[in-house]
Amino acid sequence: MSERHRYFIWRGVAGFDDEVRKLIAISFEYEQEMTRVTDEFAVVFVTEEDIRSSFPSFEEGQIVVPQETKTRSQFNLGGQFLLGVDAPIALAEHGGRRNVPPAAPAFDRLRAETLIDADALRAFSASGCQPVNVVIVDGGLDEGYLSSIGYTKGVEAIPNLMGSKTQPHVQETRRHANAVARSVLSIAPDVKLVDAPILPDRIENADLFASRVIELIFRLLDLIGSRQDESWVVVCAWGLLDRKYDRFLGTYADDRRHPLSVVLEYLVSKNVDVIFSAGNNGMFWPDPRSGPTDRGPFQSIMGSNGLGTVLTVGAVDAIGQWIGESAQGPEPAGLRSPAIGPEARKPDVCAPSWFRETDNRHAAFTGTSGACAVAAGVVAAVRTRVPADLLSPAALIDKIRETARREGYTEGSGRTTPAEWRFGSGIIDCAALADCLERLEQV
Repeated sequence: MSERHRYFIWRGVAGFDDEVRKLIAISFEYEQEMTRVTDEFAVVFVTEEDIRSSFPSFEEGQIVVPQETKTRSQFNLGGQFLLGVDAPIALAEHGGRRNVPPAAPAFDRLRAETLIDADALRAFSASGCQPVNVVIVDGGLDEGYLSSIGYTKGVEAIPNLMGSKTQPHVQETRRHANAVARSVLSIAPDVKLVDAPILPDRIENADLFASRVIELIFRLLDLIGSRQDESWVVVCAWGLLDRKYDRFLGTYADDRRHPLSVVLEYLVSKNVDVIFSAGNNGMFWPDPRSGPTDRGPFQSIMGSNGLGTVLTVGAVDAIGQWIGESAQGPEPAGLRSPAIGPEARKPDVCAPSWFRETDNRHAAFTGTSGACAVAAGVVAAVRTRVPADLLSPAALIDKIRETARREGYTEGSGRTTPAEWRFGSGIIDCAALADCLERLEQV
């Protein structure tokens, strides 16, 4: 039997309603999660023979035949690889603006960075000379690719870390870790990248994965201890999608006393900035792998992504519209830090995602991982001029929140409105942040 592929069939193709019904029945026999139907399109996981028997002539633009797409975090729409990933713990990529199905991003990086006035922060950080290391906890960086986009500082490996690069079958420009790095370097080009390749394509045991992250943190603490005069930023563009995978210890999703959360908070206490994506469990276009009760307000920001001591980033598009897959607050009360306060805070802010590379329309950045990477670039740029011993990670998060641009609402206390659950404190505003930091330097 021929190999199955994921096919996207757009409404409007002749015989859509009748033939898609047959294909769905075939697809469901294999795996229900790979089958979806919306007002705009259908997704089926079938063989080429199945498709051709229903639609003898492929119609350009109406049936998309993907390349090999065997993992659920890879969607290929007409040649567009949608980048971003959150696995049951997953990479935080996916697709969908508001409550509509995925489409090719309409705007480019230039428009996305204009939204947050990234040039103002570049100008602010240009006079900084503080060494900054950005640790990308992901599937592995490709140094050759990074060199091709002008990065010349090399990729540092964490000594004695057990890990291996994933996504070897994915083109370099479309690998998740490379995409995260590119967004960081776009705003903070002078940082040093550190590779932490511990995230596999799919994680089905949250506790096993947590143990690997804990090992990473201890290795990283050793490295930081030998270079205390440098700044460190840790980027985690992934999150828990389904609480059922939080099975052995059973506390990761909503309790900061879980071992991984305890160690992460200890890392932050050593003046390390940690940035997490909010997750892709938003109410309008949740990741299909997410648990049915782990979607939307009050239940979609879980685990370390909701810790009070990390910066949690939701997603808007390049013109500031909230993206319907972006996880919504508030976070579980058990994740809030007593040192910060009992009020709900998550997400902290939003940053742009759902955009394509200005010089490569096939390289697209989606999901809250795209937003997480942009926010990490903002934090890294700040650290080139303002080290953590002058402005702690918690204090920097407060400044980012205070200077964020509200989208038609006034922030209340404790995340009490739907707008706050979506946007947090608002969209990152680099100009306002730079102005705030300059005033602090003059005090």
